[in-house]
Amino acid sequence: MTENIGTLDRAFGALARGDWEAALRTALVLCDNEDDLGAHLLLGRVLVSEERYAFVPSLCAKLVDSYVRRGDLPMAVVSAKLIAEFTDDDACEPLLMQIAEAFHKDSPRISDVPQAPPPLPNRSPKAMDVQQVSSEALLDRADAAAERFTELADSFDPERALPELPLFSALNKDDLALFLMSLQVVDLHNDERLITHGDEGGEAYVVARGLLRVSRDGDPFAALGPGAVLGEMALVTNTPRAATVDAHEPTILLMMSRQHLEDAAAESPELVTQLGTFCHERMVANLLGSRIFNGLLVEDRHAVLQRMSERAFPDDREMLASGHEADRLFLIGSGVADVMGVDQDGDGLRLATLGPGDVVGEISMVLRRSTSASVVTKSEVVAYELDRDTFHEVIRRYPSVLVELYEMATRRDDETRAITRGQTLDVSDLVII
Repeated sequence: MTENIGTLDRAFGALARGDWEAALRTALVLCDNEDDLGAHLLLGRVLVSEERYAFVPSLCAKLVDSYVRRGDLPMAVVSAKLIAEFTDDDACEPLLMQIAEAFHKDSPRISDVPQAPPPLPNRSPKAMDVQQVSSEALLDRADAAAERFTELADSFDPERALPELPLFSALNKDDLALFLMSLQVVDLHNDERLITHGDEGGEAYVVARGLLRVSRDGDPFAALGPGAVLGEMALVTNTPRAATVDAHEPTILLMMSRQHLEDAAAESPELVTQLGTFCHERMVANLLGSRIFNGLLVEDRHAVLQRMSERAFPDDREMLASGHEADRLFLIGSGVADVMGVDQDGDGLRLATLGPGDVVGEISMVLRRSTSASVVTKSEVVAYELDRDTFHEVIRRYPSVLVELYEMATRRDDETRAITRGQTLDVSDLVII
């Protein structure tokens, strides 16, 4: 299975590099496995790239139907959008409406089921003499393979139950169709960068095919595969990117841009409401993985977060003032803030930059002393606030929260002291004579 999947990845990569012949030779061999939808999509992409359109509309329609039957909405959308590459955007609207009909919130097919697993690849595909075939003959074979695929019966039940998908299945049929129309297909080469930590962005993405690696400060900490959503907070706030994302292999994405969604929202205000709800739920889910919740059961993490009040800060606003004993702490949900101090010469000094999941004010709250630094937002920030009285109630019931906060407070206090001491060195101190 791994060998065939890797072969198809390399073929997608070859097409992305402009080597359509190498991609097509591989696709024609893999298309011998009738259930290999990815190979047939690659076949269609090659035909479009070489302006052989005769069988592409019927091929796309068959792919959309097949992907819908398997519960794979992102790849169904990618297949539908292929038609728009050689005609106008409206040409794919009937196929997108077909997808919306299957996956909208009131669809009778939506149920609590997983997406169907991909079929096992043909481990010994029928040998085809494609290596010595001319370019024109290759394209003729591609036409024939596309026509043959459209005539095949699909083994999957057309009324099979489909998985409920975040965001998509929260929309009614018309809003979902409108949303799907706003999506754009993006291809990434192997190792190509999608997002850079700290940059501003106005796009979110759904992984349709391939694999992304997520890192911060050069350290990878997550991998995102088909169905994953990333970058969604950029659609509703102006917060910088919280991580760097690169393609681990040739990857196909569906891109949601803020501008396209604003255009769609002008027709459907409900779309904005559902998108805001989705982003908020995702932010909460990410916060539940914050270090301060280590040692707590999932239900207890929710209980603690519910005791905290949500609060929004604009850009360049002081969240915490230096020289005061804090009477509350904050857990950052989205956005970034700088910890600002002064060195022994009285010069301003940025001590750290905090982002989602980080805590503000724990040194003063836990160690019970005045703050030695201020915290200033670098972007719009949404944070969860815990006042002193509620803080004491929480740590009495969940002592592990105090343990984590104490360790965070003492470590950050030590780091702050080390940085401020180190900044008093003058250039002349570093000259060796």
